[in-house]
Formats: sequence, structure tokens, C-alpha cells
Amino acid sequence: MNRLMDIDGSLITRYIEKALISFKSQKIINTLLDGTSHVQTIGTPQKNVAISCAVVESGKSILDEAYINDIPIKLEWDSQYYIGILNKKPEWSYLLKDRGSTRIYDTKLELLVNDEGIL
Repeated sequence: MNRLMDIDGSLITRYIEKALISFKSQKIINTLLDGTSHVQTIGTPQKNVAISCAVVESGKSILDEAYINDIPIKLEWDSQYYIGILNKKPEWSYLLKDRGSTRIYDTKLELLVNDEGIL
């Protein structure tokens, strides 16, 4: 089951459109006097997960607080879990302005993975 939760297990959303896993690394590229390039990679690459999802108002509040206070969140995706903190502030837009008394928001998140495993 695909879902996004806080570290205590409270559900944020099950409406995850996609989760793209990638690696980011810090590289320094210098051009030498003879015109060739020298590439230096610093540290080990960091695993990131770019997440597109829809959340209700309570999920929006949890994600905003998680970003502000660097609280870890957990993504369960395709029989694996990823735990980490949000790399940048969530981008919010209305998916549905009012559906009864519930507002639904569309967002894009970037999770810096600290821990991962198989469910």
C-alpha cells in the first residue's frame, strides 16, 4: 500500500501520484590549463525521493510542521519504505477548493532519505 505518514504512524495521505527516486551529489568541475576537465565528487550521493500527492487540510498542517521543525516523515512505496526530512518547502495548490467542508491540496515534496528498507 502506498502512503505518506509522520514518524509516529499518523496518516498524511494515500493519494500519491508518483514517487521518483534519484541521487544527488556535490560535484566540483574545474578546467585545467591544458583545457581538460577535472571532476571531483564530494562525499557519497544522497538518495532523494520526489513525491507528488494530494492531501487534506490536516495533512497539509503535518507537512508544514515537518518542514519547519525538520521532523522525519515516512513514505511507503512499492513494498519499500523511506524515512527522511523534507529538503524544501512544500509547494501548495488547490486541487479542489471546497468539497463539502474539506479542502484538498496538491503538492510536490522532496524527501532526503536517511533510512530505507523493505516492508
